[in-house]
This record gives sequence, C-alpha cells and structure tokens, in this order.
Amino acid sequence: MERDRVPGDRGRETKRLVDRAGTQYDYRFKFGATEASVSALGGAFVGLTGVGLGEIMTTLLAVKHRFPLHLGTATSVFVVALTVLAAALTHSYFLFQNDLGLPWNLVLVMVLAVLVGGQIAPRLASKFSEVFLKRALVTMFIFVGFIMVWRSF
Repeated sequence: MERDRVPGDRGRETKRLVDRAGTQYDYRFKFGATEASVSALGGAFVGLTGVGLGEIMTTLLAVKHRFPLHLGTATSVFVVALTVLAAALTHSYFLFQNDLGLPWNLVLVMVLAVLVGGQIAPRLASKFSEVFLKRALVTMFIFVGFIMVWRSF
C-alpha cells in the first residue's frame, strides 16, 4: 500500500489500495471528532432500534473518506458482526436463564441467508460501477428509512 500526501487535505494521508484485478483505489481516513460522533450516533441507533451502525458507517466511509464501496461495506460488516455476536451471546444468556429457549429455526435460516448472500453479493457488485453502487445504496437507505418512518405512525 502506497501513501501519498494530498495538498490541502488537512494532514490526511491518501492511501492506495490495489485489488486482485489490478484496479487502484485512492482513499483517505482520519478518525476525528466527526467520525467519533457518527459512531456514537450509530451505536445509539443500534441500541434503540437494532439498526443503523452498518448503514451509517458504510455511508461515512464511502462518501466522506472516499473508501472503495466494497472496502467500506466489508469494514462495516466486520463491525456489525462483532456487535451482533456480542448481542447474541447476551440475549442467549438471558434466554437460557429464564428457560425461554432459543428459536433455532430462525437462527439457522438467518445464518444460511447471510452465508449465501455474502458469497453472491461481491460477485454481483463487481458487475456494476462504483457510482451506480453508491447511488443504489443511498436510494435503498432512503427507501428503508421512509418505510420505517411510515410504519412508526
């Protein structure tokens, strides 16, 4: 990974990532007050509603820091996976403490869906341009946000 300075970029270093196909991506990242605030807000949304952190972090990384969309998505998926693991362990503990049991049929379906989707999505995403994927991502978030607001009334 090469590092180059970009003039007027307030000390952020531009990093270069080269994927297997030889495509070069330049991005920058500095974890500052804005990123900490967005992360805290995302964490609050996750705590209140169970959604938000992955969507907020993917958008922040892709738009503000110019991460390649697949790198931003992979980073968010990793963070969300750790969050989900911690939440699942906590919920499982309380379920078993109260003899409520765990809905294993739901767990199995969700795990299989994530495994299959995780294999299909990168191959499908490579067929589209970065600009198209960013626009599709924003459109999807707006649509889902609209549905969530609509259903809350």
